[in-house]
Parts: sequence; structure tokens; C-alpha cells
Amino acid sequence: MLPSIFSDTFSMSHRFARPFYEKDGAVVKMVGDKFHLFVNALGVRREDLKIDVEGTNHPSRHKLSISGSSRNEHLGEDFTFSFAVLTAKPLDEVKLESFESGILELSLTFKEPVAPDVRLSI
Repeated sequence: MLPSIFSDTFSMSHRFARPFYEKDGAVVKMVGDKFHLFVNALGVRREDLKIDVEGTNHPSRHKLSISGSSRNEHLGEDFTFSFAVLTAKPLDEVKLESFESGILELSLTFKEPVAPDVRLSI
């Protein structure tokens, strides 16, 4: 809550138009033949980002985790976020495409499924 001196001094109006909301955290779009993941990382510096891919107990799935925390000295506050997603297919490459205006853009390519090496004798 803002102090009353603020509301007594200023009359504010603001409006936002964004392609996705903070509660969603991210949006995925196809760009060419790749999936592009756009993650809201507002207030976090690029050097404070941590991007990690881990295997899971399922061989064809990965866990992509993205997190970061940066201190804003002017506000005296930390901007922190974390985002994780399980993929339905194994990842081949995660590439940082851009980081502008607090939006992290990653391109994701997936490995093609491997046919099982099974000899069938009927």
C-alpha cells in the first residue's frame, strides 16, 4: 500500500498490454521449424540468469529450468523468478536467442524419436 502522501500528491493512471501475463510466466510460439519459448524475466539481469536441462526418470523427457535473481539498488528490492517445464520429447538444443526488455527468448529443438531396436520373431 502506498503512503497517503503519495496518493495526496499524485493521481496515477496506467494500463498494460502484454502478450502474456506474469501468472502465466511464458508463452511458446513456432518460429520456422523451432519452438521459441518466451519467458517473463522482468527485473533480472542476463548475467544472473540460470538455465539448466536435466534428465528425468523417463528417458524421452527433459526438465528445462530457468531462474534468476537480481537486486535493484534504487528500489532496494530483489527481482526473482523461476520457471520449469517438462518436455514431452527429448531436447536436442536450447539456445538463447535474445534477452530484451525483460523477455528471455529461447529456441528449442528436439531429438527425433529413436525406433526401438527390437528383433521380432513370430
